Amino acid sequence: MPTKQAKGDADNSKRQSSNPLRTLRRAFVTLLTFLLILFIVGLIIGRTDGFRSIVSQRLEKIVGMPVKIDRTALSLNYSLTLREVATVGEQRMGAPGVSARQVDIAWRWSDLWRRGRLGIARLEIEKPSVVFAEDADGAWAPARLVPAGEFLLRQLNVTLPATKTEEDFEQAVADKASRSPKKSALVASVLGLDAAVAVRRGAVTWWAHGGGAPLASIEGGSLFVTPLRAPDRRMIHYLLKVDRAASANGPGMSGVVAELLDIGDQQLVLRLFAEHTMNAPSERSQP
Repeated sequence: MPTKQAKGDADNSKRQSSNPLRTLRRAFVTLLTFLLILFIVGLIIGRTDGFRSIVSQRLEKIVGMPVKIDRTALSLNYSLTLREVATVGEQRMGAPGVSARQVDIAWRWSDLWRRGRLGIARLEIEKPSVVFAEDADGAWAPARLVPAGEFLLRQLNVTLPATKTEEDFEQAVADKASRSPKKSALVASVLGLDAAVAVRRGAVTWWAHGGGAPLASIEGGSLFVTPLRAPDRRMIHYLLKVDRAASANGPGMSGVVAELLDIGDQQLVLRLFAEHTMNAPSERSQP
């Protein structure tokens, strides 16, 4: 027959195994371990070819051209970093394309339960290069970025030579702008984002159909877009800095600093400074 001490040990063991706090603690440790494994696996997946392919396909839908990415990585807070990003297309001078040395994306996690999808809180692009090229029909590519190109030309007061196709380009952009709120011309229309955007040391070139010399170019351009919110009003703050802008149609500009506040129904110029130059458009922004 079992002794009294053996019975007591069995009772203590039974009470411990049925202790709800102990069970809850074990469940919490199990869940924490599972989440830690998922976290580590996610960081590893962020560097794989499969993940890079998914990101490339997503960017292709945004830019409208096939995109190649050299490397992808996720940080500890799951911010996404893309290195050596470039569109895939014709390898010739004046061919349309986009490239960037690095792209960093910080997520807005609160959008998961507010909107049912992950949002972007901040987008940073380092040393981008964009080439706009005119085709035989007078259309411009990359078409998805045409509003951004028009925004830059307007703020820098740089005009393209007044040929029929360039007039068509400007008219098409003006028609699109008239159908869309000005406050979303750059952020919402081009990127579909409600996020802070920082573009540093970029270059843009416009080429006419048939090659020749560039119609216009921008070098050393940095653009900072910051959404601002006030009661019953949404505003966007723009800060544009350009080392050099040139056009085949007339004088260029250097040392440009333009600061704007878009309040929806009008744009307020907070600061504007530039020096006029006689430089010709540059060809060096080819992706």
